[in-house]
Amino acid sequence: MAGGPALEIATLRGLFTSSRLTTVTGPPGAGKTSVATEAAFRSAGVFPGGARVVPLSELPDEALLAHAVMRTVGVPDQPGLPQAEALCHGLRESRSLLVLDGCEHLVRDCASLVRRLLRHCPGLHVAVTSAEPLGLDGERVFSLSRDPEPADGLAQGRLHQLCEPAERLLWARLSVFGTEFSLPDAVGVCADASLRAAAIPGAVRGLARRSLLIPSPGTGQYRMPEAVREYGAMMLRELGEDADARGRYRAWREVRD
Repeated sequence: MAGGPALEIATLRGLFTSSRLTTVTGPPGAGKTSVATEAAFRSAGVFPGGARVVPLSELPDEALLAHAVMRTVGVPDQPGLPQAEALCHGLRESRSLLVLDGCEHLVRDCASLVRRLLRHCPGLHVAVTSAEPLGLDGERVFSLSRDPEPADGLAQGRLHQLCEPAERLLWARLSVFGTEFSLPDAVGVCADASLRAAAIPGAVRGLARRSLLIPSPGTGQYRMPEAVREYGAMMLRELGEDADARGRYRAWREVRD
């Protein structure tokens, strides 16, 4: 979204108060955490219970998710109750904003917990930062489409692990594009025996869902943020496909031009 951080923060403040669930998406390094956190703290006065940010990017195990949230918001364990249920019980009267920051590797588990919290805690508003939306009903998605800062190797590596094999290979091969490209372009340059043409549309959708490709509205074109492209180029070299992929790209450019 154009307008810079000030406009992004102002827009998010409106979403945080008007929507029960807002997800801030974007590629690694795009500033999701800083923008969402600043917007949350500036919105805290609207919520009687304030705003709390739960950092999840380093959480190693989905089994610790409810515990991490409970520790941040100050809800104690209750003997005989599962932690998710105890959390819902502790927040059922809360009128506050809860920010779950860094959910890329916990999307399904975060979605399950958030669904439960929203159902049982009517005064609670939730904001999420993630490479992809949670996919819940009523979710408002705010996409940071600006190019990220120089590559965050840890974040890129985590997303790489989360991708399906076809998405990983396509990510690497698409790194040869220095400009926007269409789905037919991606098929023409990237398809071969190890990545069938029929698999590419689904892989493109998967990369776009994880904010690794940015669609240009109304054009059918996609672009890969520079930091994401650099990581893909590194993967392409590690695969030993760099020369072959660039040769296919040059041939495609000659036909196109």
